[in-house]
Amino acid sequence: MNNPMQNGNWIFGVYRRVARAALALAILLGLAAVAAPTAPSQTYSESVLHAFTGPPDGANPQEGPVADAEGNLYGTTVAGGNGNCGEYEEFTFPSCGVVFQLSPPKGQGSWTYSEIYSFSGTTDGAYPANYGTASLALDEKGNLYGTAPNAGNQPNCSNGGKVPESGCGTVWELTPPSTGEGAWTETTLHAFTGGTDGGTPYGGIYFKDGVLFGTTSGVFGPTATSGTVFAVVP
Repeated sequence: MNNPMQNGNWIFGVYRRVARAALALAILLGLAAVAAPTAPSQTYSESVLHAFTGPPDGANPQEGPVADAEGNLYGTTVAGGNGNCGEYEEFTFPSCGVVFQLSPPKGQGSWTYSEIYSFSGTTDGAYPANYGTASLALDEKGNLYGTAPNAGNQPNCSNGGKVPESGCGTVWELTPPSTGEGAWTETTLHAFTGGTDGGTPYGGIYFKDGVLFGTTSGVFGPTATSGTVFAVVP
């Protein structure tokens, strides 16, 4: 029979060998972690696709664009264009805003900028994408939808006297030319009255199953409201 003292020494020796092996493994793993190369951080470069210059070009874009399947970008500017809307707050250009398209180059080269619609400040609307919240919607046929918070020729909305154009805002549609070349066609789908339908739609459009959804912020005129959620149904 083995001596209990000898058994204890043997077990203690095993523990010591296991401990030394574990320490050596920990040191090796630590050295490997220190020596492992770190992945280089990704860098980005900025390119200006178009610099707005004011009328007849656009001015003061305040909302990001939307893209179609071919990579074309569509967006709006609050000011600029050929319309005559007078001066509005900090925007010194006497204009009503535009809808624009940016087309990517076929290979190496520059993007192509096109102004596809200039608001007139009458029944079509004025100052699209004001306050940077009026995002556009794009359907499968390439039609664009959006809002303009002013004009529309409904006199109930004064917006506190800040905007010279009468009107409570519009929901509009832009249809591309059928041949691929030519002018886009603008259609006013709804002109807000400042009554129960609301007025000054600063928010954008959400498009689903042919129906347009959005919000109005309310009006300051004689039929003051606190805003609405609306649906424009074809």
